[in-house]
Amino acid sequence: MKKRKKVLLGIIISIVLALTAIVIFLLSSTSALFTHKDTNTRKNNYNTGILSITAISKSDTISLDNTLPISDEQGVAQEPYIFTIKNNGNVDYQFDIQLLSTTANTFDPQYIKIKVDDDEVTTLSALTDSKIKTNLVLAAQQTIDVSLRVWLASNTPNSQIGKTFTSQLVINGVAVSPTTNYGVSAAAYITNLYNNATKTAVTNNNIDYNYATSVSLMNDRLGGTTKDLNAGNIRYYGASPNNYIYFNCSDYSNQTSETCEQWRIIGAFDNMIKIIKNDTVDSLAWDNNNSNNWVNSSLNNYLNSGNYWTANLNDKSKAMIADINWNLGASHNPSSDFSNNYYESEKTYQNYSGVKTWNGKIGLIHISDYGYSSDFNICTAALTSFDSILNCANSNWIFNLPKNQDSKLLTLDGSYDSQNKIFEIDYVNGNVGYNEINANSLGEVKPVLYLNSEVSIASGTGTSLDPYTLR
Repeated sequence: MKKRKKVLLGIIISIVLALTAIVIFLLSSTSALFTHKDTNTRKNNYNTGILSITAISKSDTISLDNTLPISDEQGVAQEPYIFTIKNNGNVDYQFDIQLLSTTANTFDPQYIKIKVDDDEVTTLSALTDSKIKTNLVLAAQQTIDVSLRVWLASNTPNSQIGKTFTSQLVINGVAVSPTTNYGVSAAAYITNLYNNATKTAVTNNNIDYNYATSVSLMNDRLGGTTKDLNAGNIRYYGASPNNYIYFNCSDYSNQTSETCEQWRIIGAFDNMIKIIKNDTVDSLAWDNNNSNNWVNSSLNNYLNSGNYWTANLNDKSKAMIADINWNLGASHNPSSDFSNNYYESEKTYQNYSGVKTWNGKIGLIHISDYGYSSDFNICTAALTSFDSILNCANSNWIFNLPKNQDSKLLTLDGSYDSQNKIFEIDYVNGNVGYNEINANSLGEVKPVLYLNSEVSIASGTGTSLDPYTLR
């Protein structure tokens, strides 16, 4: 049995409401030393080293500039408090970060708004078990930055004036075996592959990225917005990475090419892995009524409640799929056809119908997924609008369709600029890139989904002949 332990990070957050000023104080942090053994049931026992916790901030306080409670837009725009978690030990750690109230708390947590890293805005009361991050994996000698913004909700009532909220950040972790880590979450496994590999810096659109070339993994730095080269999503890139995985198996106790479908891992996102079916399921229209509102589209219905969902997926496979918020919009901007630009575009824009996100299980790739799967060592840019001549097709594993004039792979991105247009990845004149088409045009469909954080990798090397297996 694994021994779990908690590390208290000495950051006290005090919030005092006054009639004219509100200030959130985030004080300096300390480090903690593990002095006993962690037990690992999969391999030998490992002596625990030091998990050094440090807090780094541009200022000692986050001030709300002598104002009353603020809007979410203002809260997100403020300077974040950044703390760095460093593992100085000799074992890898899988851990959660909790924001726990102390006994001194008198403030109602439903009025404390928080944003952690690039996650959605939430309230302290909405957190599950007070966790602001879950199933993070930090390899020995590696570091990770976490950014935290805290503010008072705009609907904070006068009844909260004079009350105090006090909380501590808590690291709750488990030691895991280095190198393989079979049995940890699938996202942790992929993250470990990246963390344990030698990194090479690659520059694209004036942004430096870390490439782990030995395992064909890269860190997207959340569209290039993070200071830390290792503080983003982990993605597979290149022509032929070892990212094959069995899914939708008729017999999960005997996962083979006869009992399972082959899917491929796009990467590790928010403690889940994002996967795409290796083969297309059909050539279909995004929406038969020629609207780019995914919420009501015919393809959404087909994948999530129609024939694909009812006839092609078994109950055990369905239970592995996470419900997530999918971004739905993008804007065509031929002057900035780079992966980071479209990553930001997809997080910023609504579709023409004014819908920004959709919560559900099965979607399609984004343009940025295709872009980041290209090898930046070969491509000067990973996207082409066909207004430029960029040949990245041979360094990209996602577009494995026959290269002909009918090769069109549908994406989830609905145009911000037109109610009838959606984006596709297609082959034109020797190049593979994105293009806008009518929503009722036919294109190849490859379902994309996230496996929930409880799913783990049991075996396999990720090659086409030895895909990863799940449990």
